[in-house]
Amino acid sequence: MKGDMSLEYIFRIAILLVVVIVMVSLILKFSDTIKKMVSDFIKQIFGEKQTSKFPENKEKNSFTAGEVKTYIDSCYLYWTSLEEVDQKDTVCYILLSQVPFNSTGVTKQSLMNVLSSSIKDKVDIKTNFGLTHISIKFESLGDRIVVS
Repeated sequence: MKGDMSLEYIFRIAILLVVVIVMVSLILKFSDTIKKMVSDFIKQIFGEKQTSKFPENKEKNSFTAGEVKTYIDSCYLYWTSLEEVDQKDTVCYILLSQVPFNSTGVTKQSLMNVLSSSIKDKVDIKTNFGLTHISIKFESLGDRIVVS
């Protein structure tokens, strides 16, 4: 009878140790995710501003002028919606195409034609679109978008 109690006690401790080992290994495995979740939660509670989602790489077989316009609009709207003290020069998107942009009809003129009149004067195009990559950058001085 006394031996049964001690054996039961040993099994309980063994099961508890297995549970502890599994929990510790799960915490170690997902520690980066847990740290990020806790950090985001603390930032949300104390009002610290989230960091930017940029830069983003977008890779496709080819891009149209409308798609490039969409990325320009997204970058411009995101940064101009922030308070001026939070705006900073940032590369928003790096568009990587498998074929040169001008082979799918993306030119300076075609891009200017699809841009809305409200931001057309805020866009500087400094590329000839003969490349397979372009960057879309926000410049806080003058709230400008530079396509290079």
